[in-house]
Amino acid sequence: VSTQSTWDIIQFKKGQMLKGVLNFAKVLAKNKKYSIGPEMRRTEVSILESHRSCQIIDGRKMAEQILKNVKQELESIKRQSPQITTHPTLGYLIVGEDKFLHSHVASKCRACERAGLSHRGVVLSSNASAETVAQTISQMCQDPNISGLLVQLPLPPCLDEAELLKSIPPPKDVDGINRDYMTRVIRSGKRPFNMPCMALAVKEMVMLCLKDMTGKKALLVGDSFPLTIGVRKELEWLEVEAKVCKHTDKELKSISLQSDILITEIGLPEFIKGDIIKPGSVVIDIKNNPVLDPKTKKQNKIVGDIDYHTVSQVAGYLSPVPGGVGPLTVAMLAQRTFIAWKKFNALSLLTQY
Repeated sequence: VSTQSTWDIIQFKKGQMLKGVLNFAKVLAKNKKYSIGPEMRRTEVSILESHRSCQIIDGRKMAEQILKNVKQELESIKRQSPQITTHPTLGYLIVGEDKFLHSHVASKCRACERAGLSHRGVVLSSNASAETVAQTISQMCQDPNISGLLVQLPLPPCLDEAELLKSIPPPKDVDGINRDYMTRVIRSGKRPFNMPCMALAVKEMVMLCLKDMTGKKALLVGDSFPLTIGVRKELEWLEVEAKVCKHTDKELKSISLQSDILITEIGLPEFIKGDIIKPGSVVIDIKNNPVLDPKTKKQNKIVGDIDYHTVSQVAGYLSPVPGGVGPLTVAMLAQRTFIAWKKFNALSLLTQY
């Protein structure tokens, strides 16, 4: 079989034929006797791992690459601009003793460390007054040594979360949680200073999988602000037609089967099955769902909304839970903190993120 005819088949065929030709092309490339086309090379990058004819998106590897890029650029800036005395620093605020919240913040701090960034925070008791929380947010936002502020959500029910988040100035809202500001800016037709990190993570995955967005359709299943506003707008800015629905909608299956991109944040373990997936589409799972581990008999196993076994047999690309959007979202937080520090110091964005 000639190299050109093999490449023609790869470009034309789908399903099992594609799987067989891909495997054959890999053998040819490994033996270094034949070259493979540019699209083939793109699917062979290390952050995409083959599973049957489906490419599994490795969010952990994507995250590590971003953190590595940030660290390298930071070191370069420090060498070239010794007059800059500040250091990119993530400030965080935790209200309450919830171990889950503390664990989340700890993972974000570790990501900052891997990127060469600093972090420091304040922990308040769960019965802290609204005035105390507001004053703490104000003090941290005014601190010139804090590049970006993370208020770990959710806040205790006794606090007006939306009102408190309004006080975070856009330049320091690196997590993109000032919903009032973002909604107003988006409605005016402009792009906010920062978008939710989860939305940025999803956009990176979509851009990795699809180079041409022309005429693509996306379905977003869920009702959270980062999904319905953040992800939807990021896709629309990429010229993708995005629709939002709930998992209870009767038209879920029919719309999904026509969607080139499916993104879910439902909260129901393995709810999405392969029979509603458009063949070759991009499927991105967001929600972490704890389930009973049959081995330990404890609810300590994490699965997503996607039924991995059936969906991976149909989709072209799949970002599963765990190891997908989660770690990439954390890396985006560190990246946005670094960018906020650069903007504060009037440094040009040397790297295109």
